[in-house]
Amino acid sequence: MFRPVTLTSLAVIVALACLHFLIFRPRRAAPTQQTALVRRLSLWERLVHAGLLLSVIGLVVTGWPGPLGLGFPLEDWMLMVHCTAGSVFALSLMAGALTWADASAFDKTDCDWVRKGGGSMLGRESLPAGRFDFAQKLLFWCTTTLGLAVLVTATLPLLKFFDTDQQVSLLRWHKISGLLLVLASLVHGYFALVARPGGWRLLISGKVSTEWAKAYHSLWWHDVQEKERKQS
Repeated sequence: MFRPVTLTSLAVIVALACLHFLIFRPRRAAPTQQTALVRRLSLWERLVHAGLLLSVIGLVVTGWPGPLGLGFPLEDWMLMVHCTAGSVFALSLMAGALTWADASAFDKTDCDWVRKGGGSMLGRESLPAGRFDFAQKLLFWCTTTLGLAVLVTATLPLLKFFDTDQQVSLLRWHKISGLLLVLASLVHGYFALVARPGGWRLLISGKVSTEWAKAYHSLWWHDVQEKERKQS
């Protein structure tokens, strides 16, 4: 069942992303990328993000071919790579949770964001948002929870407390939580890099244009300006 469910869910995510782009993205002009830049992610945050991204790719490349029937069972060197990627993922997930949990705490601005339908996500005017908006916070908590589920369901079968049937059940949930994590990551990637042009700067320099900041995260931009005034 894993193969048809995986292929179908990936196709649905891609189709929905294309549909969203065709319907909502053209409604608003993208903020200019030619103005002064403001730092949004520190070097540490970019390293943590890179660790998460690369480790998830490594886990998928080594862990999915077997269940998808591509003829590459998870054994020998692929198992070693998979375990190594899992270790990097565990460390990066922990670092990401500690780094972004505070900025991802829900507040009253999120209620307005939900009540008004997501602002720029549906081609409307952007709504006031802090460093992360409601959708980004929700994705953070979803991916963190799913990441923990992936790690727990991969580790528990190694313990002697579970019989064969229980181990098989845990590994089944491991595949399901891994699939959900990948789907959530694809949604995050689409909205960060495609639906909001200019977000690609974050992966390289950690900076965005001032117009981008004011368009999508005006409350955070205001806080940045206030800090600069106090320091000057």
